Amino acid sequence: MKAPIIIVIISALMISVIILICALFFKEEKKIELPDLEVKNIRCVGRYIPPRVGDSVSYSFEVVNTGKASADGTFRSAIYYENEFLSQNDYISYHISPGESIGSSGGGGGGGTYTESGENTICVVMDSKNEINESNENNNKKCATVEVFPKKETGLPDLQIKNLRYYKSPNVIYIGDATGYKFDIFNGGDADFSGNVGVGYTYTTKRIEDFKEITGLNIPMGGSESVEIISERTFPETGDTELSVIIDFWNTIRELDETNNREAIILNVLPKKYN
Repeated sequence: MKAPIIIVIISALMISVIILICALFFKEEKKIELPDLEVKNIRCVGRYIPPRVGDSVSYSFEVVNTGKASADGTFRSAIYYENEFLSQNDYISYHISPGESIGSSGGGGGGGTYTESGENTICVVMDSKNEINESNENNNKKCATVEVFPKKETGLPDLQIKNLRYYKSPNVIYIGDATGYKFDIFNGGDADFSGNVGVGYTYTTKRIEDFKEITGLNIPMGGSESVEIISERTFPETGDTELSVIIDFWNTIRELDETNNREAIILNVLPKKYN
């Protein structure tokens, strides 16, 4: 009688051991939550936007923790310009919670300068020394392109149109009235301007256009001169019409900026007034 009891006890113990081994072997390992630092919104910053060749490489970006745990400790980011190391940002004793973002910037006088016009590349590598254990170590790098303009010249005038308006005041225009206008020629460059300049204007209605040369101008840096031009042409239609005026119409004057010579306003032409 004792033998069967012993066999039962031994069998029970063996089953318990097997169950314990299986439980230990197949026990699901608890997943460790980790942070995940990513770079977002790389932008070009600085005194001049867009930058020109020779300007300092200045930038800003955001560091976002897209993981499920806080990023705690000290880590670094490396910034590259055209695949060449530019600078390093240090984050000392930082705490970034899941979903939180922090702003970062750099460059300026301590960084490099843009060397070529056209599309330039800035890349940021977050946690560049691999000091933070992350859930994804393959998404730390982000790049952006920056459009860089050719080097800006100096010692040149820059003629611009300011305060463009119809030549009569109050600004009431009737069909058949002369297509005249007034404006100020402003010199936004870093050199005085003396000489003559061509002015062209168009009205969208019936494509009225005319040209005139303004002579004997003397406009210092930051100064302006008022001009009034009255044409023999008249408004042929009622309704809204765009008045567009271009200074240096024939592009004979070398300027700091050749893209800001045009100004436009909308005028409303009324039916003929009868007394």
